[in-house]
Amino acid sequence: MSKKILIVTGSPRTQGNTDLLAQALLKGVEEAGNTGVIFDAGKKNILPCKDCGGCYKKGVPCAFADDFNEVEQELLSCDAIVLATPLYWYTFSGQMKMFIDKLKAFGAGGKSISGKDSALISCGAVSDPGRFSGLVETYRQMCAGSLQWKDKGVLICTSCGEKGTVSQEFLEKAYQLGKSL
Repeated sequence: MSKKILIVTGSPRTQGNTDLLAQALLKGVEEAGNTGVIFDAGKKNILPCKDCGGCYKKGVPCAFADDFNEVEQELLSCDAIVLATPLYWYTFSGQMKMFIDKLKAFGAGGKSISGKDSALISCGAVSDPGRFSGLVETYRQMCAGSLQWKDKGVLICTSCGEKGTVSQEFLEKAYQLGKSL
């Protein structure tokens, strides 16, 4: 049975390393006979959560009409979610963080996105994979906590700061991760 995989990217840089990794993952997803959809949160207009209590009061996740509401059906219907983000100051990019914060709307609105498979891909200029530990721990806490997602893998890609410098090795690992979902 075919699965639907939602790939959320969080980089503001067009065709940067995060986008290249997401494309490699998507290729693996599709070659495994599944369907992949990319939601480019890094280039969307997603406002910060204002904790206003308006989740689903207007029939959409967020009462503030921003681009987050575009991904509602994909989040509800997908079998797996992959978060792909550059490493910014030891954690998710600001763009990805705004997307993540708005996931609150589903629980607040009585819509479950729990129990899905998930994975994390992150890339950064640093050569020390230990610099990603805050990001990875946050992701794992999200999975184990309210979201109750089943972690299917974490791919950390080091030494790729300049646009287009992600190694073939990491692109292959992203492709294989996509096939495994």
